[in-house]
Amino acid sequence: MTPMIRVALLATNLTCDKIVDGIGRLLLKSDVEKLKSKKLQPMVCEAEELLLGRWKDLEKDTKLNQTQKFKIFGKACLRTCLFLVGKQKQGREERVFASLDEIRLECIKEMANTSTAGPSMPASSCTPKASSIVQLHEAKNAMYVAGQKIELKVGNHYTHKDFEDRVWTCAEVGSNHLGLIYQDMLSGTVCKIQVKDIEIAESLKATKQKPPTLLDAKHVPALLPQIVGDEEYEKCSIFKLIIDFNKSLGKLPLELLYQENPSRHVFTKKGFEVKQLLLVPGVDKVSQISDKQSKGSCEVKVGEKKYYLLPPKQYKFDEKSKAYTGMVSPFWLLFNSKPSNELGNMILSFTTYKTLKIQVIYNSYEVFTHDQLCMEVPEEEEPIDKTDLDSKEDSKEESKKRKVSSKETAKAKVKKTR
Repeated sequence: MTPMIRVALLATNLTCDKIVDGIGRLLLKSDVEKLKSKKLQPMVCEAEELLLGRWKDLEKDTKLNQTQKFKIFGKACLRTCLFLVGKQKQGREERVFASLDEIRLECIKEMANTSTAGPSMPASSCTPKASSIVQLHEAKNAMYVAGQKIELKVGNHYTHKDFEDRVWTCAEVGSNHLGLIYQDMLSGTVCKIQVKDIEIAESLKATKQKPPTLLDAKHVPALLPQIVGDEEYEKCSIFKLIIDFNKSLGKLPLELLYQENPSRHVFTKKGFEVKQLLLVPGVDKVSQISDKQSKGSCEVKVGEKKYYLLPPKQYKFDEKSKAYTGMVSPFWLLFNSKPSNELGNMILSFTTYKTLKIQVIYNSYEVFTHDQLCMEVPEEEEPIDKTDLDSKEDSKEESKKRKVSSKETAKAKVKKTR
């Protein structure tokens, strides 16, 4: 076989991206045998002349340094070899040339561009993909070969063929061995072994499993059934008290009208004196009672411990079943609504029902038939100066009178529009 083609074959396999066990595997024996066929001999001879001509031209060039000459000639070798064996798309550049003459012209173009750009300018070409270059002595290193098959890293877990029921943890990566440890879950006994480099690939397998461990004893008391059960039982007790509180209201929720579309609002069927209309939060599931506060939740206290009620799903007509689902709870309709300065007639406060201290809503002003229920804007409490207490009380009383007057005016306007 011609010498330049041999160089091209070696250069291609030594610089390819397809590496198995540290050895280039792009070119196969069948590819080399293919070039011996009589059918390809004319093309092989043409390729030999191409490479020989390019080498001679590069030797004569005085503007390029040795590194630049080797780089240009190396590309010509790779392109020519991949063209002959039909693996151009598998090369580092992934470029496809239509003919050997096109490869020759590309080489001449790179020589001219490199000479013009100067020594510091790299030849114009497609940037090859990054690949790990392996030295021959590394390919013969047993630890290196083992590392190509499984990741050798401190902290990783492995199974050993001689101890199939154990998960080992890597504690050391030596130059010619792997140090593994295993700790018995019950006795705490630690077992250490060393696996020789030549045995790693055959004996070990990487695993995502973790060694068995015991639950830390300090966490056990808080997770016992009687503790977890007590918390759930307390929530169930709160749930029962809320149901009983709602039942104690009797038919009061039926004295209200509930707007459905386009938005939900609540109106009165009849008039109510101040604090006569009381709205209590409703829940339909124990899971809606939580010990963590979240947006849109109201507060409940049992002794010194706080709980938070989450709103249930509101009433909605289901087209498929042709029935209403959810809950009619006027408390939640107002609790999560936007307060109003003019129409506000309901206020949020705490009340006590048996052992439960719970947030409720009641009417702070007298409401009349067909009045819309709306939350008041909460007043911000300001610190009171003791030396000016009387004047503060007077101004507070005057403010309340003005507020009542403005509310009556607003209600009169609403009734007039009706």
